[in-house]
Amino acid sequence: MYCMESVPIVANPKEHQIKCIEDSIEKLKNNYSIFNTASTGSGKGWAGGFIAARLKLNLFVVAPKNMFPDWEKIKVACGVENIIIISYDSLAGKGLSCKHPYLKKIGEDYEPTSELMDIIKQRYLFVFDEIDEAKNPDSQRLSACHAITRSIVKSNSDSRILLLSATMIDKKKYSESIFKMLGIVSKKEI
Repeated sequence: MYCMESVPIVANPKEHQIKCIEDSIEKLKNNYSIFNTASTGSGKGWAGGFIAARLKLNLFVVAPKNMFPDWEKIKVACGVENIIIISYDSLAGKGLSCKHPYLKKIGEDYEPTSELMDIIKQRYLFVFDEIDEAKNPDSQRLSACHAITRSIVKSNSDSRILLLSATMIDKKKYSESIFKMLGIVSKKEI
């Protein structure tokens, strides 16, 4: 098992985050994914940063663009060595291609690139912040995100998945999306 050098942690979790962090770490020891549905403003992202630091994982974050500065702060404060941040729209790409090195688009489907597979092998916590951004089961955002989660589960690696949202499943039709994102459903169509 690969271990990174320790990076100094300059922040500590708040009292109300400690049990969530400890429970999440225990669950991630035996599962590929967890879903933090704590209320808005509770510090779900910060908890994710502390989880990554404690498990010595790098961060790969898919989030709305307005969240990028927060994730940069979390990386530094929690002592995480590396972070990759990409928006849901950039991940999904436009037209027939993606302008990033992680997925390739084949028609309406996405497949992992060798670069993504190398990242997965390097022990990353893949955080999907505000996962409701990809909750539409017919969207390219979900298809792109699902390609990543499928790849993590199939890889049998030490990388893990963390979903963050206070409002994900507000309609029954979105349950398919959550099952795909958690790696419970691996097929593209169900």
